[in-house]
Amino acid sequence: MRLRKQIKQFLIFLSSVLISLFFVFLIIIIVRSASKEDVFSAGLLRNDRAKLNRLPDVIQTSMIPKVNARQDTSTVGNPEPKNPDSSHLYYYIIIGSFTDLAQARQKADKLQNDLQTKIIVLPPSDEGYIRISEGKYSTFEEALSASKDIRKNVNPDAWILSMKD
Repeated sequence: MRLRKQIKQFLIFLSSVLISLFFVFLIIIIVRSASKEDVFSAGLLRNDRAKLNRLPDVIQTSMIPKVNARQDTSTVGNPEPKNPDSSHLYYYIIIGSFTDLAQARQKADKLQNDLQTKIIVLPPSDEGYIRISEGKYSTFEEALSASKDIRKNVNPDAWILSMKD
């Protein structure tokens, strides 16, 4: 009888330790993800990348917000000026998303030097993310074809954004 009671107490103790460790681990993951520079990859574990690649290739469709004259957009390879009479859907391969414009510019400059290709810094999204893109494509097929190489050689988390110009 006494042995059963001791075993029961030990199991209760063990379960409370495991629950405590779970919450400590969860807090560590949250703190680590909040400190990442690249907010797109924040919190992603290596095992989650396979799940991410199974997501649809077009994650979001949105309008490019109008940039007023006071907003500083002199970054590496800005998108071409918009003609208000025409509206066309373009596809961008997003290789990074940032909340800080300086970090986005720094990453764009580094990637442009490393890859020797045009890197576009897009205007902030409605959620406040400043995205950097490798190229601007007229068709989804072109973007999808180019994204395979980008995912393999630059960023396995790269994704395609469709936007109206």
